Amino acid sequence: MTLEARHLALAATFLFIAWGFATHWIPPLRYLGYAFTAGVIVALVASGVLGLCTVKKKHHATSRPAPSPTCLALATANGWQQGIAWLEGV
Repeated sequence: MTLEARHLALAATFLFIAWGFATHWIPPLRYLGYAFTAGVIVALVASGVLGLCTVKKKHHATSRPAPSPTCLALATANGWQQGIAWLEGV
C-alpha cells in the first residue's frame, strides 16, 4: 500500500480536528505553537548575537602590538638569573 495524496489530506484533516478537540478540552495547549515559534526565534537570535560578538575581524590579526622585549625568559638556566636580577632592580 503506497502513501497517496488522499491519505495525507485525510491525516491532516483528522489532525486538525483532533487539535481542535484538544485545545477545547485543555485551553493552554493553544499556546504551544507560540511557545515553539518563540523558542526557535530566541535560539536563532541568541546564536547570531553570540557569533557576532565573538568573531574577530580581519584587522585584529594585524594590529597586535609586538611583545615587550622586557618580558621574562625563564626557560634557560642563564635566563633565570637574569630574570631574578631584573625583578630585583624593578
